[in-house]
Amino acid sequence: MEDVYTSAYCTLAAISAVNSSSGFLERTINSEYICVQDDSGRRVYVCTNTADFDTDVEGAQRNTRVWVMQERFLSCRTIHFGAHQAYWECGEGVYCEDLTRLTRRTIISKLDPKFPYHLQHSGVRSTIHFLQSLLEDYSKRGLSSPTNRAVALSGLAARIATALQCKDAYGYSAFGFYLHRSLLWQRTDLQKKRIQYGTGKEVPSWSWMAYEGGYPVHSI
Repeated sequence: MEDVYTSAYCTLAAISAVNSSSGFLERTINSEYICVQDDSGRRVYVCTNTADFDTDVEGAQRNTRVWVMQERFLSCRTIHFGAHQAYWECGEGVYCEDLTRLTRRTIISKLDPKFPYHLQHSGVRSTIHFLQSLLEDYSKRGLSSPTNRAVALSGLAARIATALQCKDAYGYSAFGFYLHRSLLWQRTDLQKKRIQYGTGKEVPSWSWMAYEGGYPVHSI
């Protein structure tokens, strides 16, 4: 999957689709536009259905899935087909169908066409913050099969290890320099349900990937 998304010129994301067999081009709301032009020739567009990227894309049900997270990070460019608008997402920002442009809201974000090579110049503190946020977000996302928890992160982990010129030597996204921090995790509930990985694919008990559910990150 890593090569598929990183090699694609553009990824088409059916973000409004409720399942793999439903369509995504039909809309329940049609936008209407008017253009107002002043004497100097400047134009202002007014739209009845304004862009809401946080709700239409970030908050979409499809974006709660683990595999979609990997898709967004690895894709150089993405067109999100939302229920109300389409959105173009690339390294320059997000362009909305109503002509609104959203700039990068964080220094390290999903809007990186060469993910994750920005980590080579971001510094230790920013790199650690990125890894903490990434893994915490990942742990809270849904999977149809819990045993896919480790493999679904493999594409992202491989690219991060390459960018940082280190190895995921300990496995399970416990990068060498980050190992001690990866041990500082806590269950979000009292029930620690162990994931039953197959023979030869076992995950050690010290890894958060050995258990179901999300976990909060502890900063030191």
